[in-house]
Amino acid sequence: MSTHYYVRKSFYKLKELKFSLLSFSTFFFLMEAITVMCLLQNTIMFQIGFIFCDLICLIYFLLRTVFIKRSIEKNQLVLTDYSNRILKRHYVIISIFIIMIAIHIGYIIANIALDLNQEIKTWIWFAILLPVLYSDSVYISGITAFGEEMYASGEYIVYYSDIDQITEIWEKRTTSGNIVLMTLWKDGRNIGYDKMFSDEYVYFRKKVFNL
Repeated sequence: MSTHYYVRKSFYKLKELKFSLLSFSTFFFLMEAITVMCLLQNTIMFQIGFIFCDLICLIYFLLRTVFIKRSIEKNQLVLTDYSNRILKRHYVIISIFIIMIAIHIGYIIANIALDLNQEIKTWIWFAILLPVLYSDSVYISGITAFGEEMYASGEYIVYYSDIDQITEIWEKRTTSGNIVLMTLWKDGRNIGYDKMFSDEYVYFRKKVFNL
């Protein structure tokens, strides 16, 4: 079995363009900033590059959160109890991330303005980034919300009518409950896979098959 089943909560072949554009733009601007920083080490531009990296990452994580939240509200979907809990955790982590980014940028600006010539530590930037990266990949990408005609799984919005067959891969017990991994099909074609808690899975099957 492919290892990506264990890494991501869900994956569908149909994806909204705005998420693809956001990921591509973030990767492009980060690579540009890092390239400039590598070429201009031991200069002010190297320190300014950290500010750009901070802002690019902040914009990325904020926009992903806003896009997912608006998709749920726009389609009048209802979050499951577990999804409500992890979304609240994500909001807390995002808030802390904003504060830490502000402190980091403030320190860099003070270092430049006061000509302190203090070395900007790369590991500090990673230490700030890792918690929100985890939160984005586990919490915001792990939410499930149901509506009358469609459901949300992380950033994906999928219509029940786009599924005509569900294949269970495995069911595992976790501290939060039993999780079911499934692959989803339409007209004999695999459209993606998903993980849901057993109670969510039972409800999901009822919606797909009109039970």
